[in-house]
Amino acid sequence: MAIDEIVKTSKTSALFDMMEQSLKDIKSNRGRIVEDRRQNLEKIQQQQQTFKTDIKEMRDKINKHPDKLEKKIQQDNQAAEQKAKSQIERLLSKVSDHEKSLNELQKNIFATKSFATDLQTFLGEDGSLQQINLKCKIDDKMSDILSMTEIGEISAIRNPPTITLTMDRDKQAQQMVPTISKQSMASILPY
Repeated sequence: MAIDEIVKTSKTSALFDMMEQSLKDIKSNRGRIVEDRRQNLEKIQQQQQTFKTDIKEMRDKINKHPDKLEKKIQQDNQAAEQKAKSQIERLLSKVSDHEKSLNELQKNIFATKSFATDLQTFLGEDGSLQQINLKCKIDDKMSDILSMTEIGEISAIRNPPTITLTMDRDKQAQQMVPTISKQSMASILPY
């Protein structure tokens, strides 16, 4: 066999070995990529489920909050009504107590004038004849909740890869470079 044939065969053989190793590397990397992407999909599904839970919890809190506010304002309303009733009933009680005195005083005009002046002063100065009304004011911030179109935002974030791709071919290529001695070169090259 001639020297060029040997050189071609050894190069071809090394080339096939390199190609075979490259294919192994590609297959190995492909498997790692598939596994990494599968794990990434699982992680996204877990994140999505967590987001669903978080959104539901937030929705439950939002639903319960107006109920709490309504309960409080109803309690305040009831307390205000009770206070107003008590004030009016006390006044009616006072008026009722003075009714007997007024009937007695009608018999005596002088006494009636004297007592009526004192009664007008008594009833008019303490504000007990003023009308009592209830007032309800809804907090303006409640309308902000009704104008909301979303309670949050979901976005995809890219992180660095968790796998490293390797190619053993580069290492083998350095090892497989044939070395030719000066004697071999002398026999190959004509002078």
